[in-house]
Amino acid sequence: MANTFRVIVDTNFLVDIFRFRLGFEAVEEALGGRCEYAMVSQSVAELRRLTAENGAVGASFIESGKIAVVAAGRATEKSADEAIVELVGKWMPDVVVATNDEKLRKRIKAFGARTIYLRARKRLEVS
Repeated sequence: MANTFRVIVDTNFLVDIFRFRLGFEAVEEALGGRCEYAMVSQSVAELRRLTAENGAVGASFIESGKIAVVAAGRATEKSADEAIVELVGKWMPDVVVATNDEKLRKRIKAFGARTIYLRARKRLEVS
């Protein structure tokens, strides 16, 4: 049976995988299993504030139900990064964070969780 990964998707990652035409299939291929995707509500708010060009595809995935929206802490009191870190703490050890933010990746790795990110605008790397 193939592994199933819980993947928390950060705003920048979601925008970039579609901008560089990779899609979620590339994430599943890189991780070697099926993925269940989630975004914290703070990231969804960030996505909705983006221009139509950058945010439209991601927003359509959220509206279609392919990405679950998860409340992590009070949305008015936490940044998206803080909410992601909190959620990682709750979902450990079966969580992967998809982000291109280097600072956030370092914080996530400190928990012992894995990250996936876009490298050289053409391939995904898992660390």
